[in-house]
Amino acid sequence: MAPPQSLSADDDGIPTYEESVLAGATATPGAGDAKSALPSAQTPSLPGQLTQTRSQRIHSIITAYILPLLTSQAVSGLYKTTFILVPSNICSLPSATGDETVVGFPSDDHIQLVRLQGSEHSLEFWRQPAVVRQLEAELKARLTASGHRVEEEQQQPSPAVRPPISPKAPKRSFFSRRESEKTLPVSSPVASASGWGMPSPVSLGAGQVRVNVGLQDVCLRVVSEMGLYETRTGMAVVVGLEIGS
Repeated sequence: MAPPQSLSADDDGIPTYEESVLAGATATPGAGDAKSALPSAQTPSLPGQLTQTRSQRIHSIITAYILPLLTSQAVSGLYKTTFILVPSNICSLPSATGDETVVGFPSDDHIQLVRLQGSEHSLEFWRQPAVVRQLEAELKARLTASGHRVEEEQQQPSPAVRPPISPKAPKRSFFSRRESEKTLPVSSPVASASGWGMPSPVSLGAGQVRVNVGLQDVCLRVVSEMGLYETRTGMAVVVGLEIGS
C-alpha cells in the first residue's frame, strides 16, 4: 500500500495567506471612498442667509449701542431722548464733538449723536425698510420682555369713502342755478395726508414706553475749519424713546 501523499495549497485550491490578505485589501474600499459616499451637508438657501444676517446685525446694534444708550438715559433721569445712529459710511455727518447742533428736531428733545462702526452698519443695509421695521419690532420685544409696558401702535383712520357720483341733472337756466347756489351748505376743510388736523399723540401713562424707529435725513450745523457755520445733511437711523411720567 502506497503511503498517502501530502496535499499542498496549490493542489487542493486553498489560497495561501499572502493571497488572502491581498484579495481582502483589493475588495475593501478605502477610507476616502467611505467619506465620499456620505451625503454632503446642505448649504442654507439665499433667503435663509439674508434673514440670518439681518437678525445678527439688528441684535448687534441693540446690544452694542441702543441698550447702553437707554441705560445712560435712565441714569441721567431723562424721560424723552432721541438717538441718532449714523451709518458707518456716511462721511457728511461727523462724530459727536460737542461743536455741532442738530437741526430739525424739537428744542426740548435730548439728542444723542452716535456713529456706528464696521462695514456691516453701512447705509446700504439700513436704508432697507424691512430692516428698520424689524429693528423697531425687536426693540419693543426686548423692552416688553424686561417688564416695560410698550405702547401699542395706533390704528390709522381709514380714508373717507367718497359718495357715488349722481347722474347729471338736466341743464337749468342761469337764474335757477343762482338760486340753488345760495342754499348750498359750506363744507368744512378736510385734513391733509401730512397730518394737519390730526389729533396729537396721546399722553403716556406712568411707566409706559413709546418707541419710534425710522430712517430720515438729519441736518447738522457745524463749525468749519475756517470758523464759519455750515450745514451738513446725511441719512441716519433715528430712535425715539419716551417714558411716561
